[in-house]
Amino acid sequence: MDGRDDAWQAFIEFSKRGFVPGDDRERWDIETFPPKQKRMRKSPMTLARAMQQASAAGVAVNSATVNADGSVTLTFGKPVTAQVSDETSEDLRRLL
Repeated sequence: MDGRDDAWQAFIEFSKRGFVPGDDRERWDIETFPPKQKRMRKSPMTLARAMQQASAAGVAVNSATVNADGSVTLTFGKPVTAQVSDETSEDLRRLL
């Protein structure tokens, strides 16, 4: 090559000798730093994911609340069984 690609030539020299021509520092004088860790944003808890985790743990959920800030609050315990009569089910049908 006739020197038109200086960056490529410098890379070839670096790979051959382990240093860049024109750099008068010794190898032990060159400071290297570990790469910075990427910042990972923790994904917010969703109601569906919270319910799946409770189900996988085998815990009964009485109620679930999604707060204004996006957090999820679960209340655990035995489920409350309500006796549904025909009158209340008909009232519910009319409301819906």
